Amino acid sequence: MKALRYMGVLVACIILSNQLCAQSNKSSKEAAIKKAIESRNYRFVAQYVQPLGGGQRYLNYDYDVRIRPDSVIAYLPYFGTVQFAPPYNPTDDGVKFTSTKYDYQVTVKKKNYIITVNPKDAGYNRKLILTTSTTGYASLQVIITNRTPVFFTGYVTGINDDTNDDKGNVTANNAGKSR
Repeated sequence: MKALRYMGVLVACIILSNQLCAQSNKSSKEAAIKKAIESRNYRFVAQYVQPLGGGQRYLNYDYDVRIRPDSVIAYLPYFGTVQFAPPYNPTDDGVKFTSTKYDYQVTVKKKNYIITVNPKDAGYNRKLILTTSTTGYASLQVIITNRTPVFFTGYVTGINDDTNDDKGNVTANNAGKSR
């Protein structure tokens, strides 16, 4: 009977320690996401795309948007309709640009970060609206002049951060994994 009681206490201790460890990992991940967003040093990795009026598609390539203090670099596919056809440019086949002049605004609503990025030197008028949870799950709305909006879902992770790997998981010593 005593052995059964000790076993019950042992199981309860193991369960409690696992919950505390998971909570610690979650809070450290939340702190890493907050730090990355505040320092403008993170990347949004797109896993799914949903064009306006179309079905959701899985992306099997490393499409992303990188926010850095000095630049915004976007490498995303585009599925949608062009409203007004400017002269065709064969290299203009997605949402691909590098901007060094951009407006950046962060608001916090219901434990979510809402980040608005307006590149000023990226060709077409573009607007990126990134909504990120405190744990890194995110959605991105891309609005481009003369094109229908497109939506992406994925996750946010720090760039060159010792606490996050490319999948947004909290790890140790994973610096230098940016493209």
